[in-house]
Amino acid sequence: MKKALILLSIMLIALCVSSQNISTFKGKVHKLDSEKVVFVKNLATDEGEEIKVQEDGTFSFSTSIDQPEFDAAFVIGYFIFKVYVEPNRNYIVNMDLSVESDESRYNVLGDNLAENVFLKEYNQNFAKTYQLLDPLQVYDNFKDYNSSVSKLRSIEEGYLAQIDNPRFVREMKNRIKKNTLYYNYVFAFNWLKKNGEIVNDPDFDKYLLSEEWTGSGSEDFSDINTVLNYYIIFNMPEVDLLDIMKTMKKCLSNQDVLNQESTNVMGNILENRGKGDIGKMMKYYREICNDGKEIERIAAVRSMTKKLETGALAPDFEMKDLEGNMLHLSDLKGKALFIDVWATWCGPCKLEIPHFKKIADHYKEDERIRFISISIDENSNAWKKLLLKEKPEWAQYIVDGGNESALYKKYQISSIPRFMFFDKDGKIVSIRAPYPSDDDVLEYINSHL
Repeated sequence: MKKALILLSIMLIALCVSSQNISTFKGKVHKLDSEKVVFVKNLATDEGEEIKVQEDGTFSFSTSIDQPEFDAAFVIGYFIFKVYVEPNRNYIVNMDLSVESDESRYNVLGDNLAENVFLKEYNQNFAKTYQLLDPLQVYDNFKDYNSSVSKLRSIEEGYLAQIDNPRFVREMKNRIKKNTLYYNYVFAFNWLKKNGEIVNDPDFDKYLLSEEWTGSGSEDFSDINTVLNYYIIFNMPEVDLLDIMKTMKKCLSNQDVLNQESTNVMGNILENRGKGDIGKMMKYYREICNDGKEIERIAAVRSMTKKLETGALAPDFEMKDLEGNMLHLSDLKGKALFIDVWATWCGPCKLEIPHFKKIADHYKEDERIRFISISIDENSNAWKKLLLKEKPEWAQYIVDGGNESALYKKYQISSIPRFMFFDKDGKIVSIRAPYPSDDDVLEYINSHL
């Protein structure tokens, strides 16, 4: 009897603790089509849970929130509406999907109102690095560049000072600092792009000796790797990649950070290529990185990428058409092949579809080339549903396994959309061909037919 009472007490305590961590959400999604609405507690670690939405767009649900979450979000197709949530709170969230790719059309009412107003403003105006990078490129010297960044930072910190939530304020100040580090770091690459030489600015050199810069460790730089890689690879295609590595070495005095940054950029260079001698870059990478395990890993990646160079036979893989018929890539020899690797859940992929259709139509009567799209959707029903709705006129296929598929692994794909071009003999022209939306895509294709 005594054991039973103890067990009952433990169960009641657990129930009470659990009930204290339940937060409720209600609201409405405007202009919802067929997309799923998924609530994610943490975008970095949580797969999320699908939310049931009524025909009129309204929803209501409760879920356990064990701690304050700064990266919670409602994910609807390629829309991501970020929210801040805490345990035992009530929220009203209204989202509008009527304007494509506009993630500013939402509001969060109820508890944590001030935090969510700030989070939305911060994400739209300071955290979206790609929106700020172009305007910042107008500055030719670091003094003016840094002044502009500092003004933006001061605005964010001014808003933050009005919020009475110490933990939230502390975390957001840290994120603002990381953004500032990133923007100032990019100045060196802007300089390289404009002047064709390693940055030479006394005020920038002075900043590199400042406490904010030298006192920042690998954790402060960890969140900017992906964005920096994207900026370097896609915004600086005509810059010698060895100069990019040398610029990195000039900026980063912390060896741990240099190991981390150089390894990430070197891996990205091997995957995406660009201007310069890969052999010289590998040699320089070994000189500036002292992490033996990472050097060994990158060397292995380099060995694999050699199999994907121009002129190599394209690695084979299986795919299925809409009726489930199996096909191999090698079955398509005889014509040049332009491939779109995509997924229904990928927003940037969908934005390229109209452009892909345009070039497919342009070559419709050309017997030298064919165009196909290959989905990596793990949910084949979503893929079939979209195809039945859109009825694309070019060939459509899907691979099993998503990002674990043979296609994804053999071609070292880390992000989509990915466009690839093969010649009529099944040899690689490029595993990273121009996007259909690029101005010179037709010229590129014509030059390889």
